[in-house]
Amino acid sequence: MQPLRGVRRWLKGVSGPAGAEALRARVKALELEAERLQQERLHAHLPLAGGESSPAAARANLVAYLKAEPPELAALLACLS
Repeated sequence: MQPLRGVRRWLKGVSGPAGAEALRARVKALELEAERLQQERLHAHLPLAGGESSPAAARANLVAYLKAEPPELAALLACLS
């Protein structure tokens, strides 16, 4: 996936023949497909356990991710419920 992203970004800065933008669009589509396949493989090898979501679990995960509890977190969690 990374090589495709590099090619796509490189093509963005290249002023080339008329078909360059079409090629960039095709590379972008391939990149997205590669990312989708990568996500499917991750999901197949690391299945998540099912269960109910809860505001407490969401808060704990966000605090762990942010390494802090910003004042906006309460408003964000209110949107989730």
